[in-house]
Amino acid sequence: MFKKYENDEEIIYEPIHSVLKKALKKYGIKEQSLIAIEEMSELTKELIKNHRGKPNEDQIAEEVADVLITIDQVIEGYGIAGDVERWIDFKINRLEERM
Repeated sequence: MFKKYENDEEIIYEPIHSVLKKALKKYGIKEQSLIAIEEMSELTKELIKNHRGKPNEDQIAEEVADVLITIDQVIEGYGIAGDVERWIDFKINRLEERM
């Protein structure tokens, strides 16, 4: 998972965890992409339950963790870390302008 550290003018992103790299190498990007889709679906389900009044913050936290882990593998597998960083910056700046 990317962890952002700001050091004066430099922003440093910690690389993907070595265990996640091993899993990506073993199972491949195609399989890990499907797992990411499954995990996003499970998060969606928990968020809907919460919206309907079921207190389930721990389940939401668990599914968020699964989504973040698999998204890291997607980013690594497609080699798009720089693109993702650029889009995050763009979208945050755009949101700030709208506020």
